[in-house]
Amino acid sequence: MKTGVTKDNVIYTGNRLEQPEVKLWLDSYDDLFSDFDPRPYSKRTLSDDFISQAKKVTREQSGQHFILQLLLPASLRERKQEEIIAQRLPLFFKRIYSQLKDERRRTKKKGFKLVAAGIVFMVLGGYISFSNPEGFHIHLLLIVFEPAGWFLFWSGLDLLLEFSEKTKPDLRFYSEMAQTKIIFGSY
Repeated sequence: MKTGVTKDNVIYTGNRLEQPEVKLWLDSYDDLFSDFDPRPYSKRTLSDDFISQAKKVTREQSGQHFILQLLLPASLRERKQEEIIAQRLPLFFKRIYSQLKDERRRTKKKGFKLVAAGIVFMVLGGYISFSNPEGFHIHLLLIVFEPAGWFLFWSGLDLLLEFSEKTKPDLRFYSEMAQTKIIFGSY
C-alpha cells in the first residue's frame, strides 16, 4: 500500500476551492481488510495496516474535511465492490468513534468516582486525626484511610487526565474518517 497527498493538499477548480484529497495506492481491495477474515467485503474486518497508514497520511489534514481516494490498478477495479466498500468504511469509522466515546465517558465516570472516594477517605482520616483518638483500632483506621484516600484521589485524576489525552487523537481520527468522502480511482 502506497500513500500520497495532492501536491499542495488543496484542489482548485476554476475560482472554487475544494476539499483536500488524500490518496492511498492499493494493490487490491484485500489491502483494506484483514488477511485472517474470509467473509465478504460487506462484513470483513478492516486491516490494522490500513488503519495505521490512514492515520499517518491524514494527520496533516486534522481538523478539516477531506476526500480519501483509494487507487487501484484499472484491471482490478469492480464498481459493485467499490460501492460496498465506500458505504462500509464510514460506517466502520462511525462505530469505532462511538465505541471510543463510550469508553472515554465510562473512564471519566470511573475517574470521578475514584477522586470522590479518595476525598471521602481523606476527610474521614482528617476527622479521625482531629478527634484525637486513643484506641488502637481508631489509629489503625487512620493509617488505612489516609494513604487509601491519596491513592484513590491520584488514581482518579490519572484516569481523568491521562486517558483523556491518550484518546484525543483516535477520537479525532475516527470522527474525521466517519465524515470523509471515499472515492476510487485507477493508477
